Amino acid sequence: MKTFGAALLFAGIVFASLSAVGEECYDASAQGAITASGFLLASLSDDSVPDAANCLRLVLDHPICIKGKTPQENHTVAALCVVKMPASAGITSGSVMAGGALKALPPGKYCEDVGIDLHLVGPSASGKEFDRKNSYPVVQRGIGALGYGQPDRTIWDIAAWNHPVKETLANYKFVIERVETFENGTFSVFYVRGPWAIDYLRKQYNAYSVKMAEDIFSANYSWAYELVDADGRRYQFNAVEKRMGWGFVDLIP
Repeated sequence: MKTFGAALLFAGIVFASLSAVGEECYDASAQGAITASGFLLASLSDDSVPDAANCLRLVLDHPICIKGKTPQENHTVAALCVVKMPASAGITSGSVMAGGALKALPPGKYCEDVGIDLHLVGPSASGKEFDRKNSYPVVQRGIGALGYGQPDRTIWDIAAWNHPVKETLANYKFVIERVETFENGTFSVFYVRGPWAIDYLRKQYNAYSVKMAEDIFSANYSWAYELVDADGRRYQFNAVEKRMGWGFVDLIP
């Protein structure tokens, strides 16, 4: 779930699936050392995790295995909460090669269940382009129907509108009723109608709904987007959700 006010990525605990027994794993409880590449990303706090304000997250290029109490309890994580980082680093987002000491974090207190004392060990790249393509508009209550203000453009004649997203949604048996664009035309909101509620797909056929979210993202040229279903429920998706394997994230008014 995502609350209003989370601009790019909500802060929530990510506890991934169990890893294969015998897979090489890092020991967070022993503050194991690691070197990994990923995308350094600042996120705003979620009201449900008040201690995670201004969390700095390292979204890993490749998930890593963390040791549990037994091999059967080993698990994978796709992102690490940056607990410490040198003030001299001078970077808050971008692609990095980083190293540091892992540590297990108390559940519910941080944006991830595993943290890292970070130091940069390789070149970094600006996160501006990533942010531009993956940011959601800032929600302001009472400013327009969605809280984004007035749309830059509203497309009603969907029959005459040609876009890969229309075909992709049709493959999933969803019809677009209208499209609104914001942020100078870079963020699209698709109002859709289909034979199933998206929330139903997420709960009953999660893998199918995750693939649907990712296919729409690809058809939207890898730009963040939002769906609004017939019941008015809102779902967002961007590159972070794709990398984390979350699927649609619902936006709660």
